[in-house]
Amino acid sequence: MGAGALILRSLIWNLLGVSLLMGGCAVAPSHPALREAGFIASPSAGSLPPLLPVRSFVADWDATGAYQISPDGRQLMWSGRIGVGPGIFVKDRRSGQVRSFAFRGVGVWAQDSRHVLLHSDWQGDENTHVLALDTVAAGLSIKDLTPFGRSKSHLHSRLPGSADLLIESNRRDPKVFDLYRYEQATGELRLIAENPGTVALWLTDDQGQVKGRAAQHDGQWIFETPEAPEGPEKSSSQRWRERFRVDLMETVRPLTLPLDGDFIWALSDRGRDKLALVRLDFDGREEVVFADGRVDVSAVYFSPRRRVPLAVALDPGVQEWHALDVSFERTLKQLKLADTVRLTLGSMSDDETWLVAETTAFSGGAHLLVNAVDHRVESLAQTTRARLASLSALPQPQPFSFRARDGLQVHGYLTQPVVSAGQRLPTVLLVHGGPWARDRHLAGDWMVDFLANRGYAVLQVNYRGSTGYGRAFRDAAIGEFAGAMHNDLIDGLDALVRQNIADPQRVAIMGASYGGYASLVG
Repeated sequence: MGAGALILRSLIWNLLGVSLLMGGCAVAPSHPALREAGFIASPSAGSLPPLLPVRSFVADWDATGAYQISPDGRQLMWSGRIGVGPGIFVKDRRSGQVRSFAFRGVGVWAQDSRHVLLHSDWQGDENTHVLALDTVAAGLSIKDLTPFGRSKSHLHSRLPGSADLLIESNRRDPKVFDLYRYEQATGELRLIAENPGTVALWLTDDQGQVKGRAAQHDGQWIFETPEAPEGPEKSSSQRWRERFRVDLMETVRPLTLPLDGDFIWALSDRGRDKLALVRLDFDGREEVVFADGRVDVSAVYFSPRRRVPLAVALDPGVQEWHALDVSFERTLKQLKLADTVRLTLGSMSDDETWLVAETTAFSGGAHLLVNAVDHRVESLAQTTRARLASLSALPQPQPFSFRARDGLQVHGYLTQPVVSAGQRLPTVLLVHGGPWARDRHLAGDWMVDFLANRGYAVLQVNYRGSTGYGRAFRDAAIGEFAGAMHNDLIDGLDALVRQNIADPQRVAIMGASYGGYASLVG
């Protein structure tokens, strides 16, 4: 038999295996090993939680998400399933009418609250375009705002009070992204800032004016601002003035400009170990607005109208939200009813009346529409986790910490099966990627619930090099990919063995990206 026939036969068997897995996964697992381990109930052991079918985790046909309120507060958009494919749904909140559009992708509302701005490589060539979906026109009415072949474009920002957009595109030079203004009235894409090849960030105001840029030179990030043209000739070549420098091992992450544009709201760890929310002057001076000695600030939620920070989020163990605005504090407390609830804040209407949010708890979760004025909360839909919890009790991930062999304090999460009967458990070391990323409490990793439902303890270690714990913890990973970073994983597992949680004879390791590399090292 030829090689081509062998490959074809292998492909057929693989496809058949996938088909059997998805087709038969509604049948409860019944392998003898699971029964012997005590995770399939005998007729007399009715207290054990049911095993969830595989497809409950990977093919939730009732799943919806990406809920967004329109700038005027009158439209609601979300993603979901149409037939056997993805789609976008738009609801008029006054009439209750819902329209659906069969399209793959998640967009954001345009300022006119009529169009949805989408990023898509609808030719399948990985060259993304910026598209505008008209939610009022009949049928699927989509306009390509960047119809340029062999180039990538993406939305930079919307302009309050204007239908114009700022778009970044590499149409001029495939190696760099220039900044353009899309003018709604003419459909023209006008170049407003050319990238010399070193710029990674453009900073703009609400009028679409470029206020600054970050460029890399000589191993540092240099923040520059444009200089006004001089003389009657007014050279067409824009000149830039250096304002301050940032070492590549430091982080200064501009977030947005205030209404007056006199400074920058940013996350920064310059001169400190942890990322803090700061007011950053254009000359580089910083004023700390919120900082925490345990971990980095992980998220900042801004007012769309007043352009001030309303709240900040932290992830020391379980998620914490801290209100920075008195008028928003009650809304925040109403949504985060318990410390163990994970809260994700979504879009807010321009008048700051309506916002969407998502909550995740041990027992489920929901997509919510919130009135921030009279504090009414409307449930829009359940999350996949809620549907799983209605079928079988879900495990409760717990923060976990230990001392590595060199004395470094390392954090992570331990998830045990709902019924473990106190025995040493088969354990999976689930390693996150990056490595400059981190695991978070109730962050939605379905693999954790899947493994725990099958009877495994799951250990997630935020090994050195993981972000969120400050510069020193991150930099402790330099040169240690298969050294101290991997030792952290082993030390975490040894801590579970000492606590009689993990069975040292039944241990597995898995992961993707750096997690895949760590699995090979393991």
